[in-house]
Amino acid sequence: MKAHLRTLRRQRRYLKHLPILDIVRFLSATLLGTNTKIRVHLNGYTVTVRSRTSDLNVAVHSFVYEELKPISCDSPRAIIDAGANIGTSSMYLARLFPQATIYAVEMENENFSLLKANT
Repeated sequence: MKAHLRTLRRQRRYLKHLPILDIVRFLSATLLGTNTKIRVHLNGYTVTVRSRTSDLNVAVHSFVYEELKPISCDSPRAIIDAGANIGTSSMYLARLFPQATIYAVEMENENFSLLKANT
């Protein structure tokens, strides 16, 4: 149980960006000790994350903090997202550059599975 509480302590700054029902589902899964997949809503995006991983952190950095927004590029035709994780950067870039074809590359199987589900 202590490990789960440590996880929640690290996640609390990201949880505040979720709607209340998403917070309840995320907290329930984390406290029950399961690595459950949960659909969350952030800043107009819906994305599936795993409860006991850094997925939520990555999603908040992409969709709420908009870390990729400073990218200035005139109408790219193709974007390569190497190390795409669960696809949050690819999703953000697809909305930022709708004319571009996004190539998302991820080597880790679980991340790739979520990448396919999210994009």
